[in-house]
Amino acid sequence: MSNVIIRIAETDDELDIVQDMTTYAFMPSPVGKRDVSRRPYTKESKIYILYEDDKPVSTLDSIPMTQNIRGKIFKMQGIAGVATYPEGRRKGYVKQLMKLALIDANAEGTVLSNLYPFRQSFYGKFGYITFPQDKQAIINPENLRDIGSVETNGVVERVIGKEAIDRFYSFLKTIQTQIHGMGLFTELITKRLEKLEFWTVFTVVDGVDTGMMTFTTKGFEDELMVSRLFYKDANAKYLLLQHLYSHIDQFKTIKLRILPNERPETWAYDMKLKVQNREWVPSAMGRIIELQALEGMNVGEGEINVEINDSDCEWNNGKWKLFSDNSKLKIEKADKADFSLNINGLSAIIFGGYEIDDINFRNWGSVKDIHKIAVIQLFPPMIPSLYELF
Repeated sequence: MSNVIIRIAETDDELDIVQDMTTYAFMPSPVGKRDVSRRPYTKESKIYILYEDDKPVSTLDSIPMTQNIRGKIFKMQGIAGVATYPEGRRKGYVKQLMKLALIDANAEGTVLSNLYPFRQSFYGKFGYITFPQDKQAIINPENLRDIGSVETNGVVERVIGKEAIDRFYSFLKTIQTQIHGMGLFTELITKRLEKLEFWTVFTVVDGVDTGMMTFTTKGFEDELMVSRLFYKDANAKYLLLQHLYSHIDQFKTIKLRILPNERPETWAYDMKLKVQNREWVPSAMGRIIELQALEGMNVGEGEINVEINDSDCEWNNGKWKLFSDNSKLKIEKADKADFSLNINGLSAIIFGGYEIDDINFRNWGSVKDIHKIAVIQLFPPMIPSLYELF
């Protein structure tokens, strides 16, 4: 029988081991020289290595983040870099790492966990549910002519991205409060962007940043690719779109990342755009780590009594009363339950993006018809967007 131990990577040699495993899993390999340029930005992460008979075979990276859920910011765990060498696969090693990472996160007061899966059904077994995917709008700049005549207030400032990281991060913290589901790295981890080349555009009204866009270009008569487009209000949105329109004679195509609930075809007449999934990025997934810690987030009205089953975060198990107190969530232990949910079903209701009728068909719960309205009233439908990539 194999001897299995799990350690936290701390030394350079251990980080070399992790990089070799993740390179084997996700990149061309073998690689003669390791890239260590981003290691200073991983100091806040907890990187696990699982050893089988003293040989490293599996790894997982738990990244400290925050996330907006229904208007309240919670501590979040980003799971990344999950990799196992072929000789260690199908032995339950990732399951051990996932379980330990969730337990450790809970001990540190982390409320939510998110990831980008190699296969959704694999992580569904650990309680994760799929988010609606951010989209990509493909626009001909010629079709932004209607936007060019919109009357706006304020100015646009364009800078090299790495020269304005502090300003960039400050705006992200502000806009996170407006976007349900949005995850955000720590300031240290965000500073890794100093290694990248990109443009950042800010919209400024009365000295205050009201919008932000980041983009790169492929050159004359080619593409302009927008990776972030955030705005506090319609004025900021149209200032950013007008900046894109100013490239009408320079680029043939604009590729614009949009949130799943955005409808760019309504922004102006004659947009004639194409909206598609970003095929190179899988849909994000998320789960709740600790139900009780969700107290205080924004909800609707009413209450539900529900029994929760969570095999990986057992502290969530039991009967709970979830109710609204001045439109804020309150949670108490309950003596009875009107219906049951596993952690997938609970996560689907809290994060949103699902029809309540789907819960039973996905085998995530047994919500009776008479209780469906109460669930929707307490947790009105919302569309999450994790946004950060990791």
